[in-house]
Amino acid sequence: MKWFKAIASIGVFLRLIPLVKVFTSKELENNLIDAGLTIDHHWQPNKSTRKGVFELKGVFIVAKKAI
Repeated sequence: MKWFKAIASIGVFLRLIPLVKVFTSKELENNLIDAGLTIDHHWQPNKSTRKGVFELKGVFIVAKKAI
């Protein structure tokens, strides 16, 4: 996915594609916690799907607002 970051930044600079943020599921989880949410459930399937040159991985996170 590192090559995609380089291509995406060129595409954004040339205004060919919108800004794309690439991050890991751990970074997403940390951002949710930093925003004041608590992680109730985190699940990531073992199997990934290939679509052309991309390897797609899903993540399911349930976050609740801390009271």
